[in-house]
Amino acid sequence: MKRLQQSIAIAGTAAVLIMTSGSLITALNYRGLKGEQYSILNHFISELGQIGVSRLAPFFNVCLMISGLLIAAFMIGLGVYIKRPWGYVVSLLGAISGVSCSLVGVFPMNHMTSHVRVADGFFYGILATIFLFTVCISLDKNADFSRWMTLPGGLVVVCVLSFIIVPRFTNTNHIFTLNPARVIRPHFWPNAFLEWTVFFSVLIWIVSMSVYLIRGAGTLGEDVTTAEDSRSRGRAA
Repeated sequence: MKRLQQSIAIAGTAAVLIMTSGSLITALNYRGLKGEQYSILNHFISELGQIGVSRLAPFFNVCLMISGLLIAAFMIGLGVYIKRPWGYVVSLLGAISGVSCSLVGVFPMNHMTSHVRVADGFFYGILATIFLFTVCISLDKNADFSRWMTLPGGLVVVCVLSFIIVPRFTNTNHIFTLNPARVIRPHFWPNAFLEWTVFFSVLIWIVSMSVYLIRGAGTLGEDVTTAEDSRSRGRAA
């Protein structure tokens, strides 16, 4: 069990590191269609992977593919760790979300129809996954996870719902970013910024779960050692 917890945490941490570093490096080298620098205040995440505009688009898209597969492995690991029917079902949904994240790298904004489908699959899938994990953790009598772990889950749910709901009350659309002639990019674009809040909140949730599992693995190891020492003393007596 200790090795399983460590493996899950490694997969989750690696996904976060690759996705964060890939986004940061690509954003620092980004120049838009009008020569503007990248800003999370008014640029969508997908623009980092737009071929022909983003200088390091291929690099960013590969990072998405790798991170998505690691997220899928992370989710599957959580299901195996929990070892209950609800855990398997939710982890399967999470794995599908991770694969959708990888497909966002396969289908960048240049393939808008496919891109929107897989991106929606990721956002809606990760919302359902983390929401269900959060609910199950709060109701779980076996206490596989601390009730405190519902906090980062709640943060994700709030951010994703905001990202889904707010654009319905605006007149802007993600597709317009491909054609600056159709829209003047504002200094602050709520749609784009809210998408980044989802990104950061999901990474916070993955890191929180990974840290919790690592700490649990350490405690488990200490408990096993203590038990073995007690048995040894009993034999000696």
